[in-house]
Amino acid sequence: MTVPASRTQWLAMGFLCLGSFINLLDVTIVTVVLPQIRADLGATPTELEWVAAIYVLALAAALLPMGRFGDIWGRKHLFVWGMAGFTVASAA
Repeated sequence: MTVPASRTQWLAMGFLCLGSFINLLDVTIVTVVLPQIRADLGATPTELEWVAAIYVLALAAALLPMGRFGDIWGRKHLFVWGMAGFTVASAA
């Protein structure tokens, strides 16, 4: 017998999906803006590859430490602060 999901569980799932979507959207934005970076800064194709690679590498390198911080401070607390920080940094 399955237990029906509560409204809180669905809300949590929605926020987690939103976080994953924002991550995918941000990586896509970096990829889309590469031609503008080339035009404004005169970057070579190799330099543009480095921009995309370093962006994804920085994201991947943060996964393990952020997982540990989530264990220490609480996953919900860290997720809320991370989303807020990402939103502020993106708006800036």
